[in-house]
Amino acid sequence: MDFFVQYPAAFVVLITVLGLIIGSFLNVVIYRLPIMLHNEWRQECRAFLEIKTPQEEKKTTRFNLAIPRSQCPHCHKLVYAWDNLPLLSYIFLRGRCRHCRHPIAWRYPLVELLSGLLALAIALKFGIGWQNVICSLFSLVIVSIIFY
Repeated sequence: MDFFVQYPAAFVVLITVLGLIIGSFLNVVIYRLPIMLHNEWRQECRAFLEIKTPQEEKKTTRFNLAIPRSQCPHCHKLVYAWDNLPLLSYIFLRGRCRHCRHPIAWRYPLVELLSGLLALAIALKFGIGWQNVICSLFSLVIVSIIFY
């Protein structure tokens, strides 16, 4: 804590980068949560109606926030780890998939930028403390809900 008191610019940079990283994770949540809920509801309905299809009995692939790895929605090639850097990857790849050159939706960098700017604004307003953490969490949940 003393380090950030002596070097407030380091605190600002750290909070902004952290906001960008969390924004990148929010993109995963915004994309995958509806799919996860839909799959769960389908399973519950089938279980309730006692319907079993051969495809579902064989299906063991998991789909959650961690699995499977990120992939291009157009060509389905895996996204490299270095292509997941918040904002920077979008700029370096010029807003296109590395493999098929299909445009990447503007929502991804917008969520990352908005999360970084909100984290920065909250840090400048409240500094180091619990108010910062609570306001940041609240604002990130609101961003998720808006883009959901």
